[in-house]
Amino acid sequence: MKKAPFVLVVLLTSISYCSCKNNNGQTEIQFDKDTVNFSISHGKPFKAIFKVNNIGNEDLNILNVSGDCSCTNIEYPKEAIPAGISAEIKVTYNSDGDEGEVKKIIVVKSNTDPILHTLTLKGMVTKITGF
Repeated sequence: MKKAPFVLVVLLTSISYCSCKNNNGQTEIQFDKDTVNFSISHGKPFKAIFKVNNIGNEDLNILNVSGDCSCTNIEYPKEAIPAGISAEIKVTYNSDGDEGEVKKIIVVKSNTDPILHTLTLKGMVTKITGF
């Protein structure tokens, strides 16, 4: 019978730990797509929009978004995205200096697990020839 109070204390401690467990402010992120395919003429910009959905229960914080070259200009929300709300990451790719098949990687850092997410622009840059 002396084990009963000990078991009860352990059980109550476990329940209280689980109900107060901190998820370190992490949430869940979902993108409408992770790759955008395109075809453009050399020297022309290409614009892509990735829709970001916060499918978790905490605010989504996009901490940083970066491209793998200086040929991308990226706009992303700096404010927290509440649970159940969507936002956009806008990427503009400048094709100057590129020709043929291209692949540009965009890395999104957020308060999710995993922390990093990869988006991709894949396409063809065609050089315009004179007549």
